Amino acid sequence: MAKSKLNDVLKRLEDIETWASMGLSESQIAYNLGISRSSLENYKKQNLDIVNSLKRGKSRASFKVENALYKKATGYVVKETVPCKVKENYYDDNGNKCMKENIVVVETEKEVPADVQAIKFWLINKEKGKWKDQRLNYGALLSPSTVTAFLYKLSVCGLVPRRGQSRLLFI
Repeated sequence: MAKSKLNDVLKRLEDIETWASMGLSESQIAYNLGISRSSLENYKKQNLDIVNSLKRGKSRASFKVENALYKKATGYVVKETVPCKVKENYYDDNGNKCMKENIVVVETEKEVPADVQAIKFWLINKEKGKWKDQRLNYGALLSPSTVTAFLYKLSVCGLVPRRGQSRLLFI
């Protein structure tokens, strides 16, 4: 019978938490520990410290993603350092006009606007009572008589061929 590696796993609870916070799956964590996925499941049943380490790590990862989504949904300002060419005109001792170029590093602020898709995703998932994703069913809006009337108007304008005419459409 194979020797249990539970004690080795318990010594690596911080690693388990870190790996879970990095988004690794439990199968990948088990691989990193040198055990099978089923062994990890058995160890989780035997010891709550392993379960708690996984939960803490996963909640840290979720927290990071939620913050990134919130930031993308609300917009933010990014500080950038940009090299800038500065030209300086001066006169030499003989009275000749000279130009000197220097490159200066300047810190600028760039505004990243809010992303509509991130706003939509946030509202649909965080405010379920107020917001939901509704798709329009255009087929339900158009009755057969409406479609027939529309096609007749198009044919009068010459955009849809009448009976007996060529089936060629000009777009």
